[in-house]
Amino acid sequence: MAASVQEVITTCPRDCPDTCGIIAEVREGRVVRLRGARDHPITRGFLCPKMYQYPRMLESSHRLKTPLLRRGRDLVPVSFAEAYEAAARAVEKAAAKHGSRSLLLYHLSGNQAVLNTLDRRFFNLLGGATRNAGGLCLANAVKGQELDFGRGRLGHSPLDLARSRAILFWGRNAADTQPHLFYQAAQARKKGAYLAAVDPRASRTARQADLHVAVKPGGDWALALLLAREVLERGEADPDFLKNNPRGREGFLALVKSQSRQELLARAGVPPVVLEELASSLVARRPAAIYLGVGMTYWPWGVETVRLINALGALLGTLGQPGGGVNLSFPGWQHLDQTLTGDPRGERYLYEPNLAREMPALTDPPLKLAWVVGGNPLAQVPNSSLLRQAFAALDFVIVNELFLTDTARQADLVFPVSSFLEREDLLGSWGHNYLSPVNPALDTELPSDLEVFQKTARLLGLEREMAGTPAEWLDRFLGPLHSRGITWEMLKKGWVKNPLLPDIPSLDPYGFNVITTLPSPGREPAAGEYNLLTPKPRHQTHSQKLPRPQAGLPLLFLSASDAAGLGVREGDELRVSSPRGSLSAAARLDPTLLPGSVYASSGGWVCEGQGVNLLTLDSVTGAGGMTVNDTRVRLEKVEGRQGKEGNTNRTEVKLS
Repeated sequence: MAASVQEVITTCPRDCPDTCGIIAEVREGRVVRLRGARDHPITRGFLCPKMYQYPRMLESSHRLKTPLLRRGRDLVPVSFAEAYEAAARAVEKAAAKHGSRSLLLYHLSGNQAVLNTLDRRFFNLLGGATRNAGGLCLANAVKGQELDFGRGRLGHSPLDLARSRAILFWGRNAADTQPHLFYQAAQARKKGAYLAAVDPRASRTARQADLHVAVKPGGDWALALLLAREVLERGEADPDFLKNNPRGREGFLALVKSQSRQELLARAGVPPVVLEELASSLVARRPAAIYLGVGMTYWPWGVETVRLINALGALLGTLGQPGGGVNLSFPGWQHLDQTLTGDPRGERYLYEPNLAREMPALTDPPLKLAWVVGGNPLAQVPNSSLLRQAFAALDFVIVNELFLTDTARQADLVFPVSSFLEREDLLGSWGHNYLSPVNPALDTELPSDLEVFQKTARLLGLEREMAGTPAEWLDRFLGPLHSRGITWEMLKKGWVKNPLLPDIPSLDPYGFNVITTLPSPGREPAAGEYNLLTPKPRHQTHSQKLPRPQAGLPLLFLSASDAAGLGVREGDELRVSSPRGSLSAAARLDPTLLPGSVYASSGGWVCEGQGVNLLTLDSVTGAGGMTVNDTRVRLEKVEGRQGKEGNTNRTEVKLS
């Protein structure tokens, strides 16, 4: 008789706004299947390809099962007791000699569940560490909305798309990166809504839209101004916007009128007929929902681009309206008890995109130790080679991980940690307004990230301040919602809509700031240079993936005309170089791509020859966001040679 299947309710904790409700099917101690929860209003019974393959990661032979400690040039297995002792002594030594700010807590979004934020409490108990700030994702977009609306995350529920008559995905490839939002858009389209996508490349979203606007990379700001100009010239501006007085309205209107249409068309790279079709659809089919992506913000003028699109939304009268909005994300964690992470007054911050330069430049005190949680910075942060040097200069590096990533390979101590299917935790979402439980589907002897810090804290005399079971901590986080009847005991049974987060944000559409100045869009690529774009891959979330020691060359997509000019055919090996480094890649032709730009997916590991961030620009905006799309590369065809597998590991890792 076949063993019975147990079903466990849980939630995907990865860096994705869909935050899917999951049913884990468990048989004889194995997760045999993950499926989308049918009763979750957003998930609706299906998952993305990334999550369907997740059980393979749990059972991979590459998964770490024991701590690794560096001895000489090698990482060797040690007991957990020895690992906790090594971590405690390294932290204690650096803090005693140089102060707690000599410790870097690099915390990213590999697991976005609530209990992972208690690593910050650990370091604040020591006096406050140095932390990564800004970011590799939303920083520029959030700042753009904060400058206008006074707060950063004002999204509508995905379910509100049912009331939209036009939907514009601007730099947001939702079909790949947010399939449940795209599902709602597709359902609205079946009922007559018009779907458009602004994207330099023919993404899966663009290919399924009624209109693909192939904007020139970096030209989104010009397209926003062109659309505003079209709306005004057609006499279709929202009369309340023109009558009521958002701060800066007159300056914005003067700015729009002062710009040359021809110059803006050249900057945007959009044919007049395409511009006119998009403008006609937005004014004729209101309410129109605009969904902002982040790729079009990865420029020095990314913040200003978002502000110009915000102003366009106001001009269309879409702000705060059912079926409308200029949507970025949801404040899914807003009503949880944020004070549990401790007193932040001792912290200092480094802008993450510029980490490679800021880390060694720090003094008073200099950085001596880094502890990495939920991230793989040596693959994900721009200018990977320089960042590798910055990490190598530290006295001690600790990494919590499932696999030997680029960052783990360079560590002095690696803690193997449990996966989300082996933990109890809680999630908000930055894509919808549901709180969701993480329930363990499997037993494991591996610690969670919280347990690693609790057991290290015990050796540092901080046991009492970090003590508590996951359930106890989760109920404390939910404290502000207890009066609404939401407790952990209740929530662990299923997803609950946050009663304090409405489907449509409460927003005064005329009580905000409007941009009145143009960005400075920089220079065009020089002869022989190409803009490098690094879109998110469909098959993985950032750099979270199964190790592939023989991964092969990454794919570099270029236009047919650029390929012809270089004498390059499909599959040819290319040497791609920038002032920061170089990378071998296999050529792939994209006939829809505008000449002058190339793209390669982000998320590859340097140790597998896939690290596109060996090339990327590591400058930041004033918001602390990336400018990687301003990266310029040169291409050289490698004649008569097949690609070799690169190996840039710091050391060999002995696991026997």
